[in-house]
Amino acid sequence: MKTKNFYLDEIKDFIKYDDSPTEFDFVKTMATINEFLETQKIKCVFKDINIYNKNIILDFKTYNQRKIIENILNEYGFVTKTEANGLYSKNTGFWIVGVKE
Repeated sequence: MKTKNFYLDEIKDFIKYDDSPTEFDFVKTMATINEFLETQKIKCVFKDINIYNKNIILDFKTYNQRKIIENILNEYGFVTKTEANGLYSKNTGFWIVGVKE
């Protein structure tokens, strides 16, 4: 059985090490994010990856859902940002913009 850390490590590896991702890498990463969110019983309204800088965009139905996932990611070493152009809602969405070194 895959653990929460398995999913988070996969996402972290994509952000940190995949310097020239292919379309397959993006699809695989989005599938990993979907599986991780399913383990948390939360569905995203909108998910995307900015192909130029590998920022991952997540937008949720409610602020509480967003905070649950954002807190998990921040505790695991991800850097997130909510003040981003293109989000459907700054209240329910955020970008994963990197990983703490």
